[in-house]
Parts: sequence; C-alpha cells; structure tokens
Amino acid sequence: MTKDEALKLALEALELEDMACRYEKDQTPEHITKAIIAIKEALAQQNQFNPDWDAMAVMVEEQQRMAKRIAELEAQQEQEPVAWELRHGKTDRVLIEITNDPRRAHNWKASLEEVVPLYTTPPHRKPLTSGEIYTAYITATNQTLRAQDERLAFAFARAIEAAHGIKE
Repeated sequence: MTKDEALKLALEALELEDMACRYEKDQTPEHITKAIIAIKEALAQQNQFNPDWDAMAVMVEEQQRMAKRIAELEAQQEQEPVAWELRHGKTDRVLIEITNDPRRAHNWKASLEEVVPLYTTPPHRKPLTSGEIYTAYITATNQTLRAQDERLAFAFARAIEAAHGIKE
C-alpha cells in the first residue's frame, strides 16, 4: 500500500466518524477535524508537484554543457594575442607577415586584409557542422556529395578531427 492509498483510507475513516458525529448531533472532536484538514492538504500538495525526472535530467545535462562552454569562451577572452598574422592575396600563393605590434595589426585590419590573431595556447576548436563538411567536400572534389558517399565523407571528416584533437 502506498502513502497516498493509506492517507485516502485514513481520510475515509475520519470522514465516516465525522458523519457519525453529525448524525448523532454531536460535535466532531477537534482532533478529528484537524486530521481531516491535514490529510486533505497533504494529498493536495502531493498532486501539485509531479516532476518529470527525464526532463529534469536533460535540463541538468544542458546546464552543465552550457557552463562548460561559457568557461571555454571566458578562457579564450582572457587570452590576448601574442602576435597577428597578415595574409596578402586570396590565391594559392599567399604572402604572410607576422607582427607583435597591436597598432600595426589594427592598421592591417583597417586595410581589409585577412588578419589572424595568434595565441600561445590555441583556442578550443569545435567539430565541423554538417554544412561545413558538405562545403569542404564540394570544394575539394568539385562535385556534390552523393547520398551513398555521405557516410564515408562524414566518417573521414570525423577521423581527421580526432587526429587533430578536435572533439566536442
């Protein structure tokens, strides 16, 4: 027998006693009235709170994932670049300059050149999205990704990421 069943049974017995007192024109004893009220309140409170534990577990996991991501982003923001890389040209041949002077890097950015900040510890790299894998495949092969090749292409991309220590 569950607690709810026991409470309902006790409530039924007390209400019968209350009805018997009223039938005989007696006043119901105060302890019976208080017990009836307490049991009704307890049963009402139990019905109000019914957590969905699966949803709660998912929410906790999501909060933990978000906290981890926030910590990663904060760690990246705390790092200042130690140098900047300037890439001249958008062709196969690229001239690269490196400076540790922030003013010069600022001037490079103003000239709309490609400027890449360099850190002592590289920022956390995330795995490629599906769209990025599709784009990389099309760029590398000059053809669309066929359905029968999709699994192989994705496995290949994930293997390269794993070899470079990129993980979620």
